[in-house]
Amino acid sequence: MKKLLLPISGFLLLIAIVLIFKHILFPPAMTPAYFIGKYEKSKSVIKKLKKSGFTIVSKSKVGKKKMDLIIFSHPGLNELANQEKRGFIAGVMRVLINKKDKEIRITNPNYFLAAFLQEHYDEDQATKYSDLLQGAFKNLQNSKDKWPENTLQNFQYMMSQPYYQDVAVLAEGKTEALVKKIDKKVKKKSFVFKVELSNDRFVYGVMPGKRTSKFVDKIGAENALALPWMILIENGQATMMKGQFYIALSYPLLSMGTFMTIATVPGAIEKDMKKLFK
Repeated sequence: MKKLLLPISGFLLLIAIVLIFKHILFPPAMTPAYFIGKYEKSKSVIKKLKKSGFTIVSKSKVGKKKMDLIIFSHPGLNELANQEKRGFIAGVMRVLINKKDKEIRITNPNYFLAAFLQEHYDEDQATKYSDLLQGAFKNLQNSKDKWPENTLQNFQYMMSQPYYQDVAVLAEGKTEALVKKIDKKVKKKSFVFKVELSNDRFVYGVMPGKRTSKFVDKIGAENALALPWMILIENGQATMMKGQFYIALSYPLLSMGTFMTIATVPGAIEKDMKKLFK
């Protein structure tokens, strides 16, 4: 029996060594989460986005430094969003105007669409929007925030953490009634945007409570465009992406140690969002 175990263990060790060297010699292609450009004022950014065929959804402030945040979309993106469980796409395209660091930071369509569309992701389709952004803002650089492109469609921060489809259910009932509740409850300070994709599908962008929202400054204000949080109402349900998923997706360089410093935030966000339907 021992004579059989040695060759098998040696073979497994050889496979492990080959895989390690393959990873070193041929590292996986990485997709940047953001494009980074030279600082521009919001008025200039909005003008360029509109000229490139994008639509402006909202403009608000985010983070301790009260940076300008522009939510924008595109008719083609809204078509993608107007499908079951895909509505979050309607609020994912964002630009953060960071005056302090003299930069603008734009969400990369290829990165977020791959994570949200999963097996339905079409790289050529997403690249069309990336190309529009590259044309509108010259000399954009890739952010250091990256993730292996071949695993984005099944993104998970680490074992036991949620996937995209593991949404949190905030409330249930008729869609019309849920919309009336949130429209009545959401406060001016926390409301950022509302997109009506169809008669039965709505996406809201809402800032969590003031204390909860501070997590972006704690783990990296440069990625504060992770806010506002999105709520999707469709088919008689109000849902949101789990905090452990969306925060990790927005901060792919986040270490486990830093993540633990905001361990209570995902639960706090869910609690804040549920209040909108009580």
